[in-house]
Amino acid sequence: MIINLQSEGSLRVQTGGAVVLTEGSDPNALGRMKPDIFIRTSINEAKSPPDAGFTINGPGEYEVKEIEIRGYHPFTYFIKAEGINLGLVPPAGGKSEALDNLEAIDILFVPNDSQFAKAIRQLNPPLVVCSQTTAKELEKELGTKAEVSDKLTVKKKDIPKPNGMKLICLKV
Repeated sequence: MIINLQSEGSLRVQTGGAVVLTEGSDPNALGRMKPDIFIRTSINEAKSPPDAGFTINGPGEYEVKEIEIRGYHPFTYFIKAEGINLGLVPPAGGKSEALDNLEAIDILFVPNDSQFAKAIRQLNPPLVVCSQTTAKELEKELGTKAEVSDKLTVKKKDIPKPNGMKLICLKV
């Protein structure tokens, strides 16, 4: 699995069988992306990328190209691909009641909002992925140093054991 930050708040997750793209704060920055799955993360009526495959707009259970997705209100998602459990929380994040639905998360994606430290501590995922905008504040809140990278390449066997947490800051 390869994970990139496409624009501020927009993630691109490439698995063996599909490309998943999440809505970001600037939908125009997605350009000509052609994801198999496009996940909305806000109530904005921004256009989906051209040729976006399956669009997910919120709560429900979905399975597309061997990727399982469960959406909860408000715009919180559990995604399972390649045996890896991903959690995606909305920009209003730490206040989401849906966090209880994100059990056994391997990788948690947090938006540009440092108020997620409480949610991160609650879920205690082995890997936390954030953008540069949020990294410094989360480093301070969590007491850990972020690794900065252009992309994250991960396999199930590479995920650290739950006892420690690794903060990864992706650059656009």
